[in-house]
Amino acid sequence: MARPAVFASASFAEVLARSKAEGRLLVVDASAQWCGPCKAMERGAWADPELVAWLHANAIAFQFDVDEDEALARRLSIQAMPTIVAFREGEAFDRLVGLREPKQLVEWLAGVKRGETSTARAQARVHQGGASMRERMELASMLAMNEKLDEATEAYAWLWEHCLEHEPAFVGVRFSFLAQAITELTRRHPAARSRFAAMRDALLPGAMIAEVGSELLGDWFAMNVMLDECERTVRWFDAARPTLRLTPKALKLFELRVVPLLLERQRWADVGALYADPVATLRLALEHQEDVLASPLPAEMREELEVVFRDQLIRDAAQLRACLLAAGRSGEAEEVAAVARQHQGGEELERAFERMEREAKGATAGPSGG
Repeated sequence: MARPAVFASASFAEVLARSKAEGRLLVVDASAQWCGPCKAMERGAWADPELVAWLHANAIAFQFDVDEDEALARRLSIQAMPTIVAFREGEAFDRLVGLREPKQLVEWLAGVKRGETSTARAQARVHQGGASMRERMELASMLAMNEKLDEATEAYAWLWEHCLEHEPAFVGVRFSFLAQAITELTRRHPAARSRFAAMRDALLPGAMIAEVGSELLGDWFAMNVMLDECERTVRWFDAARPTLRLTPKALKLFELRVVPLLLERQRWADVGALYADPVATLRLALEHQEDVLASPLPAEMREELEVVFRDQLIRDAAQLRACLLAAGRSGEAEEVAAVARQHQGGEELERAFERMEREAKGATAGPSGG
């Protein structure tokens, strides 16, 4: 592949030997033809005059395609692109993963030249106080990437337990990117699994006496996912089902954490029994969509959201109708269908109704007989 001019035209062995002989850093960019962020860096950072000047003065830069040189990718333990590895005195010293701005790279490389790792600088920011939750997440990620797994475990445990105390708006990141990072860590590090399992189990007594839609129970459900132990959630549901009374808040939690597990197990009737007022639930979801579309939005974003909301309505209405039919609530199932037709009638919706109904009818009976 054609490489930006800043990168040397030589083999890895040649540039490594040259960097050692000249006492310069070696900066290795692991890239791929299909990697969008890699291409963005080629257009941006790797062509930036300040970064290019710094590299010419202090380092040798080398780029390779992970698909063209799989052996080097394995040797450098490349797991994602772009990854930038800095060699100091002939040895891999530090690395960054992901899209970076030129200024970030210059600051990082200047630190590498001084003998400072990005992890050490991030730890210093955290210890000094005032680090944002994103900075703490970056530190945890760096620790995991550099195989400091016990330290990464403690960093992620702190974030899971305390991030919302410091930044309430971090809730979306907590249940997405942070939860995924913890999942990956627990799969590769037994001590992390034990740590988070103990945290999960400590929630259970409080979660069992709290409201069904409580944050405690939501965390317990989420941690079952993070630990690949979703069957615990299903067993809890089976024990709690006879007395379940779901508020709108609790229903949202169940739609996120419990309903997908039940549908994976073909328990359509059990899902259909969860809804006290399924028509009102669908109408509320539609009102939320309308409120979003009524807000000031760029035209392009509005068009994208309209497509997303249309597809979501078709999927959710068809699924809800099928679950209600499986639960013997045919009248309410047709009311749901009527509301959906008013908002998004057409062949696509009718096909979704037929497909979901066939799937529900063909499901094997669950514990409830549905």
